[in-house]
Amino acid sequence: MGCFTSEEAATDKQVEREVTGAKRSQENVKKLLFLGSGGSGKSTLFKQLRTIHGEGFLDKDRIGFKDHIYSQVIEQMKSMNELYEELKEECPDEFGHLQLSEEGQRAAQYVDYIRNDMDVDETVAQNIETLWQEPAMKEIFDNRAKLKIDDSSSYFFDEISRIAERAYIPTDRDILLVRHRTTGV
Repeated sequence: MGCFTSEEAATDKQVEREVTGAKRSQENVKKLLFLGSGGSGKSTLFKQLRTIHGEGFLDKDRIGFKDHIYSQVIEQMKSMNELYEELKEECPDEFGHLQLSEEGQRAAQYVDYIRNDMDVDETVAQNIETLWQEPAMKEIFDNRAKLKIDDSSSYFFDEISRIAERAYIPTDRDILLVRHRTTGV
C-alpha cells in the first residue's frame, strides 16, 4: 500500500514537469475581455491587434473574408437602392428631387435581382460602379447615419473593380473595414 513502482514514479514526475511547464507558460499569457454593444468595434480592435502585434492574416484567412466583403457590397448597395425608392416616396420635400439616369435605373434593376451571397464578378461590379457614380446614390450615402448604411461601404464601392478581379485577395485594410456580425471571437 502506498508504494509506487519505478514506472509509476517516472510517469508521476513527467506529469508534474508538464503541469509546471504549462503553469509557467500561462504566466506569460495576457488575456483581454472585449465588452461593448454591437457595432462598437470589438472585432475591429481584435483584427488591428492581430495585424499590428500578431502574425497578421495568412492568405487562407484573407480568402475567408472575401464572402463577407462580397455580401457587404451587395447588401449595402441593395439597401441604398431600396432607400432611394422609399425616400423619394415618403419624403418628397427632402428627397423628391433625386433621379437615376437610364443607365442607373438598369443597374438598380440588376442589383435588385441578384442574391446577397453572390460573388462580385465583373458584371456585378459594373452595375454597382454605375449606381455608385449616380449623384442620387451619393446623396443617399451622405445621409448614411440616419439610414443605417455602413461607413466603410464607400471604400468598397470605390474599390469595386479590384474586388471583382478573379485573383482578389483581401488586403489588411479590406479586412479591417468589412462589417460582419461576430459572436465569440
